[in-house]
Amino acid sequence: RIAIQLWGVETIRHEGVQESQALALLGVRLKRSERSGRVTGVELIPRAELGRPRVDVVLHATSLYRDTFPILLTLLDRAVQLAAAAPEEDNPVRANVEALAGQLVKEQGMAPAEARRRARVRVFCEPSGRHDSKVAWMASASGSWETEDQFADNWIRRMSFGYGSGFWGEPMQAEFRSALAGTEAIVHTRSTKLYGTLDNDDYFSYGGSIAIGLADGNFQLNRQPGW
Repeated sequence: RIAIQLWGVETIRHEGVQESQALALLGVRLKRSERSGRVTGVELIPRAELGRPRVDVVLHATSLYRDTFPILLTLLDRAVQLAAAAPEEDNPVRANVEALAGQLVKEQGMAPAEARRRARVRVFCEPSGRHDSKVAWMASASGSWETEDQFADNWIRRMSFGYGSGFWGEPMQAEFRSALAGTEAIVHTRSTKLYGTLDNDDYFSYGGSIAIGLADGNFQLNRQPGW
């Protein structure tokens, strides 16, 4: 599993590099109009052509991204749905969806169809109409909390609203925790030198906060060259 941080301003700068990464990891490619070249949708790359297992991806979007590029959230969700439905035995997206769906049925008494629908959500953000993760506020008010678990719980409550699989801003704490569990790397692009990573709170408020919010207590970030 890989977590990708989606920033609206970064997408404008790099023109879709991280979205392309997400599609490639999922094993999905764009479909384009032959006449205009415009994107018309997505299609699954066959397993034999892909040459490797698909990678489960959780997409953590900022509210600016959600409001500026809702069409991209929809496109990425379609890619997730295709990957989750691919029948290969070594498909971790499908395996993780089925595991969470079973958990939701067993622990919350959810109907199987609803559980599968919620388990396929991979895009999370603040609730619709709201902005800011509030991580910077929590960091500056460090005297108001004692442990990192408290900090993480507040962040998850703020950011665990699902977008996709027919939902738009649905509260999904259990689904968000499950989507983050087992994450091996966090990807966040920085395509400008105008600001450094310590110049403002945006970097730790979003990309950095994913690490502290991970449900898997044994999380270790693998720093790969070029990431």
